[in-house]
Amino acid sequence: MYGRPLFLARVGGVAFAVTLISFALLARSTSRGQGQGTQRTARADTTALAAAAKRAAAGLRDAEAALALARAKRRAIAMQRDAISPEARARRDSLVAATAELTRLLERSDDAPLVASFRSLGTAAPMSGEPRVSQLLDSLNDLDKARSDFGSSDGVDPIFVALTARVGSIGHELEAVARARRAAMRREIESLTPPPIVGSTIDTVPLEATRDSAARMQTELAAQLATVRRVDSIARAREDDAPGVFGVGVATLMLAAAVVAAVIALAVALTLELRWPTVADVAEAELLSGTRVLVTIGKRIEEPDRQRRSSDREIPPSIEQSSDAYRLLYGQLADATFDLTVIAVAGDHPFVTVSVAGNLGAIAARSGRPTLLLDTDFRVQPVARMMGVPATPGVADVLAHRLGWAGAITSVLVSRGRSIDVLPSGVLTGTLQAVTEEFSAEVERLSRRYETVVLSASTPEQGTITVAAGAVGEAVICLRRGRSTHASLRAVLAALEASGARMRGIVLWDREDPVAPEVGWGRKRLELVG
Repeated sequence: MYGRPLFLARVGGVAFAVTLISFALLARSTSRGQGQGTQRTARADTTALAAAAKRAAAGLRDAEAALALARAKRRAIAMQRDAISPEARARRDSLVAATAELTRLLERSDDAPLVASFRSLGTAAPMSGEPRVSQLLDSLNDLDKARSDFGSSDGVDPIFVALTARVGSIGHELEAVARARRAAMRREIESLTPPPIVGSTIDTVPLEATRDSAARMQTELAAQLATVRRVDSIARAREDDAPGVFGVGVATLMLAAAVVAAVIALAVALTLELRWPTVADVAEAELLSGTRVLVTIGKRIEEPDRQRRSSDREIPPSIEQSSDAYRLLYGQLADATFDLTVIAVAGDHPFVTVSVAGNLGAIAARSGRPTLLLDTDFRVQPVARMMGVPATPGVADVLAHRLGWAGAITSVLVSRGRSIDVLPSGVLTGTLQAVTEEFSAEVERLSRRYETVVLSASTPEQGTITVAAGAVGEAVICLRRGRSTHASLRAVLAALEASGARMRGIVLWDREDPVAPEVGWGRKRLELVG
């Protein structure tokens, strides 16, 4: 339910308008049936009651003022007893800030155990002065430099694997030193914190009791005065032939209509959730699919520094240049040589699927591998729209033998000096099932040309995901938290099972659904590429 706020707002708005109009029509029909000859009601005298309520309010103010004065005196005594020197307070504040920085860096290294995370942890200011840290940092830099020489190897190099394991162990040693340093800082913070106040010589219990008694009296008198005035106002309205709306004001009616609208909106949302349940979290996704969630794509962090150069502005908006989530996803899908050959990305939303597939291909391209992004959604054509390339020619033209795949591919910049080849879907007259053999042959031919081929399969057309995943052999499913239904997940799972492809895992999308960029951006990018 929480993933559809606009839908709930629309349902609530319609229910609010209908309820308010119903109240107005019912009030009009009721007022017409009451008759015209109502007796004049005697008006109540509220002078004495108002004076008593005013005296009660004055007594409440005096009691609150006396209680506030007593509490201020007690706080002053407590501050005198518990005051610490400015030097100790400054030392404690600096230790708290250093502890918070170490905690943030430790969480980052746990989420993304990379060399950059370990290096940031070791070079942090709170880690200065630790003799072991400089030695570990030197070892980490040497291992990273040595490992880079084996990064582009085609086979499984045992030296590269050993260096990678050694980098992880050194990172864990840095984390252990940081945790020990943080524990020492916390002990020092506790030593600088003054002991709690044991007691105070000023007793505020009697003043609080007086204040509460005055508040109760003032509340009772105010309620009585409000009741008498409300009855008097209703009688006056009847005398002036001003038809009331059930004897209450417009604001009360609007509040009642808002409550009814909220109840109706929640009831509709609950009904829809029970009829078409959605994936709520990681545990439910893993339970329904029988496989693990590889990574969760959370809120996107914008970096203004990435838009200073013209080459950065040429990159499609859907490509994230500094996302640790996609690097972690690529690391889990790649083999021992950190290479990802061919994989299909399937999902129930075309632009979410293309965003994941495009960023996965961008990570491979930044690693120096020739990469191809291929689209099989012939209806929405999301790859062409998200990457800013012409929708035709594409896969359909290659399968129809109108031209070769080299003439349908467009190069798109994904980083400074790095680009991927994009093969859009084009317009297919029939279905992909009718050309299954031709499509599988083309995918096999492209996999020999490119080191990494990422296939985006987001179309709801029957059999397309089955053909696409069957031609690739491995697939990843994209689910939207709070929006992907159980039925859509079961349909994708059935299609992958029918294809015989191996499901590598799930990518959980936990942000707003992306939209296609404006047409102006695509034209500008094409002019720059041309």
